[in-house]
Amino acid sequence: MLNYIWMALLILGIGAALVTDVVEQSNNKYKNGIPFEVEFTFQKEFHSNKASTYDVTVNVSASRFNKFYARKIKNDFTEKGKLSFTPSKKTSAIYLKIGEKSPRLWKEMAAAVGKKNDLTGKVISITPLGSTKAKARIVFEKISFVKMKDVTNAAINYSKVAVTIALGLIGIMALWLGVMKVAEEAGLIQLIAKAVRPITKFLFPDVPQD
Repeated sequence: MLNYIWMALLILGIGAALVTDVVEQSNNKYKNGIPFEVEFTFQKEFHSNKASTYDVTVNVSASRFNKFYARKIKNDFTEKGKLSFTPSKKTSAIYLKIGEKSPRLWKEMAAAVGKKNDLTGKVISITPLGSTKAKARIVFEKISFVKMKDVTNAAINYSKVAVTIALGLIGIMALWLGVMKVAEEAGLIQLIAKAVRPITKFLFPDVPQD
């Protein structure tokens, strides 16, 4: 019976997740393929004609974020990141470290593409504003079927927990089955059965005494 209940809950969860994902994809909740404008602050001098890796602080305007993602965050925020810049390529890779103060949406995006605190994307344009500052446009990694992944991962995790519990109980069950076998051979089971017979007769009157 529990197996059927578990299966029904799993099917319901998958169905709800699939519907939610389809709606989010149709609304493009995560703005897949659309560039998002930010400002970079480089930890060292930026050279637009030289390939290099830069530690950057990504400065995000709350008003721009709200307009782009249709959200309602109150304050501007920053994210630490690493930019792999190559002038000969049209795009450069960027990796952002998502922290506790990051917007909830970016946390969801980071969890959906891999590690919970990594958000990756491609910088399609950089406009220097000085030696250590620049405007940039980022297209983040495509995100899809987030809820479906969550349901699948949860089902796998609970399956692992069930297997772990079952393996742990095997040893306990084997021990007590052995103890009960010894008690049966020694006649203790019959003595216990006689002792509790008045109680079992009262609780289960339809069951034969023997």
